[in-house]
Amino acid sequence: MPPEQAAVLLAPHRPDWARQAAATPMWPCWTLMALTDAVDWPFDAARPSALQPQHPLGWLARQDDKPGRPRHPRWQAWVAQATPAWSQAHLEAPTDEVRHALLQALFDALGTSTQAPAVAHAAVHRWRYAQPARTDEAPDPSAATHWHDPDLQLAVCGDFLGGGRVESAWLSGHRLAQSMMTCTNAGTGAA
Repeated sequence: MPPEQAAVLLAPHRPDWARQAAATPMWPCWTLMALTDAVDWPFDAARPSALQPQHPLGWLARQDDKPGRPRHPRWQAWVAQATPAWSQAHLEAPTDEVRHALLQALFDALGTSTQAPAVAHAAVHRWRYAQPARTDEAPDPSAATHWHDPDLQLAVCGDFLGGGRVESAWLSGHRLAQSMMTCTNAGTGAA
C-alpha cells in the first residue's frame, strides 16, 4: 500500500515510522496499454521524455518483444507510461481524454503521428501512488530498505524505502525477510 495510507495503520504502533511514511510523497502515473498494427520501430523500449523534456511519455516498451511473450502476426503490444508531471497535470482527467492523448503521444514517439496505425485495443489505468517523488521533504530512499521492529512484530517494506522501482520493492521485501529470519533464528538458537 502507498506510504501515505500505511502511515494511518502505523501511527498507533510506531509514530516515527508513520511520520516518515506520511512524509513520502508519491507521484501518479497514467499508463496506456495498446494493440496496434505493426510499426517499423527499431527499439524495444525508450524514454521519450529524456530526448524531449516536454514529451508526455516517460517510458515506452513493446511488450510482445520481451522474451517468452507471444507475438501476434498482425498486432503489436505496447505499454506507455506518462511522466509524473503529465500524470499529475491530468490526474482527474476523464479516461477517454487521457487514452486519446496518450495514444497520440505513443504515435509521436513511434514516429507515426502523421499516419497513425490502426488500434485494436487501447486502455489506460491511473496509478495514483505510482512511485516515490524525489523531493527534499522525502526520506532518503537509500537510508533503509525496510523497517523491522521484532519486539512489536511489525515490519514494513516497499519501493518507497528502496528507490521506487519494482526491483526496489522486491529487494526491500527480500531484505526484510532476511532480517526476520535472522531474528527467528536468534530466538530459537538456530544458526
